[in-house]
Amino acid sequence: MKKILILISVIVVLCVGVFLGMNQKTQTEVLNDGNLKSNTEETQTATSTSLTLAGSWMWQNSTTQIGGTISPPNPNKFVINFTEEGRLSSTTDCNNIAGSFIKNEEVISIGQLVSTEMACEGDILEAKYAEQLSLASSYSIKDNVLTIILVKDAGKMNFIRQ
Repeated sequence: MKKILILISVIVVLCVGVFLGMNQKTQTEVLNDGNLKSNTEETQTATSTSLTLAGSWMWQNSTTQIGGTISPPNPNKFVINFTEEGRLSSTTDCNNIAGSFIKNEEVISIGQLVSTEMACEGDILEAKYAEQLSLASSYSIKDNVLTIILVKDAGKMNFIRQ
């Protein structure tokens, strides 16, 4: 009976050690004096900061279904901010817009957007920008570039992280 309890204790200690060490990578190197040096570092998960939607993104361009490209003359006027709580806000070349979004992995749905109502003159891209955002169906992030794919192959929007 005593041997069984010792065996169970050893198994429990080993399991706890394995569980605690699952997220760690240990590197051991031999130093010049013959001693061992252990360097433990936490492993990174797939949800690193560079892959998250949350944060600010500047609109670079959009491609349309028929192969056209829309590029804002002043991209710094079109900065969208996504929060972890599912809210978005954006500046444009005239008004500010805001709304909510839902995402599940790479699928995204942007709800109805509201806008300030300033009078705007000249070639304003705000309406096209807001229309395209409302057509979002999925997204991907690679090398700090956010690509929002629009429904029914209507095109895509490209943003860079700020």
